[in-house]
Amino acid sequence: MTLAASIAMLMGIAGCVTKNPQQIFRHEIRRHQDQAAFIPKIPCHPAAGKQNEWGALAGVLNYWGRRVSPVALETRFSSLPSGLHPYFTQAAGLAGEMKLWASAASLPLEALKIRVKAGVPIMTPLQDRLLDFDSRQYVIVAGFDDVSQKVFLIDGTPHGTIQDYGFFLKKWSVQRFAALQICPPSAPTWTLSGAERLSRAGYYYAQGDYASALQDYRQAVVMEYAPAEALIGEGNAYRSLGDYEKAEEAYRSAIAADPRNGSGYNNLAYLLAERSKNPSEAVALARQAVVLDPSSPFAFDSLGFVLYQQAQYKDAEQAFEKARSRARSHPLDVREAIAVHLVRNHLKSGQRHLACQVLADLMRENPQYQAPDEFRGLLSE
Repeated sequence: MTLAASIAMLMGIAGCVTKNPQQIFRHEIRRHQDQAAFIPKIPCHPAAGKQNEWGALAGVLNYWGRRVSPVALETRFSSLPSGLHPYFTQAAGLAGEMKLWASAASLPLEALKIRVKAGVPIMTPLQDRLLDFDSRQYVIVAGFDDVSQKVFLIDGTPHGTIQDYGFFLKKWSVQRFAALQICPPSAPTWTLSGAERLSRAGYYYAQGDYASALQDYRQAVVMEYAPAEALIGEGNAYRSLGDYEKAEEAYRSAIAADPRNGSGYNNLAYLLAERSKNPSEAVALARQAVVLDPSSPFAFDSLGFVLYQQAQYKDAEQAFEKARSRARSHPLDVREAIAVHLVRNHLKSGQRHLACQVLADLMRENPQYQAPDEFRGLLSE
């Protein structure tokens, strides 16, 4: 054998030896791709965060063309409350801002494989033992192989990890098979579950695509998944589309489906008050919503609005104040909407000084707040 041939052979052997896990996995599945799948081009970020939560999230967002680094994510979400996967909620909110739909669920392995086969990477938490929180790690499932019974994980290592089904399922089961899928809403090629329909409808609604939201809400109703919640969503979509009769019908159906769900009463009461229709029924509905959900700022705000529409300003003021106190931990836009209702109520009841006070509080909390034209005169007082 010539020296050149020997060198070439040695280089070939060395090349085989130094193949990384991703190359090995792709090589192994190439002859039985009907029983396997691999999603290429998912960035392998170094582990970021105590549990690689930011490395995994950045990898999925980057895969869908959203530019964000693990460091930026960790900076944005510097602290999280304790509990089971609190960051799933944060991740879903960020995905929505980036025009991506996020859906969290408990998935069986077969459902996970269907999604990976469709080109949708799935984030999962793995943990050694139930109370061993320090061992929890978030990974991206980017491939599976039914022949060798293995999954391919992007886990903060340079080239990912190949893991046996048994070992993977053991660690995943500790976290109750929790999974988070983030993708464009049009990405799924599988039949959506009722939970996914409801989740995607919520995404569409938040994006202002009420027609698409309505389609998914109606499909969730047909599938009889959380019928009251789906019917309330259907009513909200109809209301946003200006079809108030169908919105009213959907809210009434939601109340019939679950008389203990306060949101149905609340939304129907507000709708009737907006349209100055059946005022006595609107009050009764709003009061029932408060009984069913006494901690809800939305229920008290609706009660206040219904009473305001009927010129019962003293009772409306009390309801709006209760709504304000219950909204302290809610987003700023919720607190602002309630404050605006209270300012209007004070003006109608002749308590201009109180209206000025509430508006001043609002401006202190948010100096960039743009007051409605009707409040302009109050700003100079």
